[in-house]
Amino acid sequence: MFVFIIEPNAEATISYWNKTWLNYTGQSFEQALGRTWDGIIHPDDVPGVMEVYVAAFEKQQPYSLTGIRIKRHDGEYRWHSVQVNPRYLPTGEFIGFIGVGYDVHERKLAEQALIESENKFQQMAELVPQKVWTADAEGNKNYFNKTLLDYAGMTFDELKGEGWQKIIHPDDWEENKKHWLESIRTGKDYQSENRFLRKDGKYFWHLTRAVALKDDEGKIKMWIGSKTEIQEQKEHRIELEKAVIERTHELVQANMQVEQKNEELVQMNSELQSFTYIASHDLQEPLRKIQTFAKRIVEKDHAALSENGKDYFLRMQQAAGRMQTLIEDLLAFSRVNSGDRNYEHADLTTILDEVKNDFKEIIEEKNAVIETHGLGQAYVIPFQFHQLLQNLLGNALKFTKPNTAPHIIIKSEIAQGSTLHNRLLPEKEYCHITMSDNGIGFEPEFKDKIFELFQQLHGKDKFKGTGIGLSIVKKIVENHHGIVTATGELGIGARFDIYIPNLAKAEAKK
Repeated sequence: MFVFIIEPNAEATISYWNKTWLNYTGQSFEQALGRTWDGIIHPDDVPGVMEVYVAAFEKQQPYSLTGIRIKRHDGEYRWHSVQVNPRYLPTGEFIGFIGVGYDVHERKLAEQALIESENKFQQMAELVPQKVWTADAEGNKNYFNKTLLDYAGMTFDELKGEGWQKIIHPDDWEENKKHWLESIRTGKDYQSENRFLRKDGKYFWHLTRAVALKDDEGKIKMWIGSKTEIQEQKEHRIELEKAVIERTHELVQANMQVEQKNEELVQMNSELQSFTYIASHDLQEPLRKIQTFAKRIVEKDHAALSENGKDYFLRMQQAAGRMQTLIEDLLAFSRVNSGDRNYEHADLTTILDEVKNDFKEIIEEKNAVIETHGLGQAYVIPFQFHQLLQNLLGNALKFTKPNTAPHIIIKSEIAQGSTLHNRLLPEKEYCHITMSDNGIGFEPEFKDKIFELFQQLHGKDKFKGTGIGLSIVKKIVENHHGIVTATGELGIGARFDIYIPNLAKAEAKK
């Protein structure tokens, strides 16, 4: 802070400077006296300084200069603020002025930058089609761009301060004001939807937003806001809400129908269970009797039967046997669809050993070789997977070439879906199981058809079966949320690829 004394004359000659001034300007005490300040104060500021001084001198009253540039000893001009008061003797005689000055250079630059920024902002705001406004830290509106004023058909003076209420729909004002005061109090961003009055007297829905500009200490300096017309979106939203209400009503009605259908389905399932019981007991019992009595007649009355009679009884036994097999396969397919699905981490080798034991006699009879690679654990429904491997291995042992020992290869690996099949989720891990054989195979065009119910690619006289086994395989894989594919070449062999999600133990416990 520098201190100075001015003589009581209109030229503002200086009779005293303190050491701070001398150090700042690089002058000696003698050099600083008189009107030497005229070369220290920026030339552009001197006329204004003298104008203020002369008016204060004539009235012998205090005066201040909020911003003058004073040259430092290195030649740089810096902004200063000056406060000056008159001096009097005890007798009341006016003897000049005493003043103090402060360096306010950084604050002045900041103020100038802010003014320039505000000017640029307002220039930009005038060019955009958006309705833009600003407010001071207390929330008083102090600027509206031309777009907003033209829309409202009002002047700045009409809208400033509480004039804002003139253009907000009365039904929206209280809620709008409540949120605005809350934002001013907390400094949080402001947002509301309200109806804005157009100059033709019509209200249109707008989305109003505002953000607070804050200084380094977090104190609000001003607010910048905008208003965006959302009339069309609002109308669409209202229509959508009506549609949602109507759709909800439709869904309620549909749910009632679904509940009714579910009740009917429960009844049908009950009837199906009754049918399953009948199929597993009452239908098979007559077939067993037909087979038993036919066998007794052929054995006891063999000599009394003609060749045609023997042939008829043989055909009857075979037909009854096929019928019984079909019923058993249908029951197996039904159980796959409706059975309990209790998953667990099971060892594939253990399940395969159980299946191989089921086919022990056939394996020994045909000298079959079953080769395995990498069989580990999989998250499966054990009894269903037993049935799956049983059907696949049974087919591999059934559809063999004459005079050729079956060679069956079963492999398992864990890999990402992206490396296995394009129908799998790329980033998910899967357990990939393959079973290939050197049997009679099939033509490639039947790769999908063989999984259809009751499909048989070979004559029933040559290879016994009902055409249900592979349908059961497909259904079991689908129960495991996986896929199964088949490839084959006639006379070369067949291959089945199974992909099921590899669920970790930790995940499985959830």
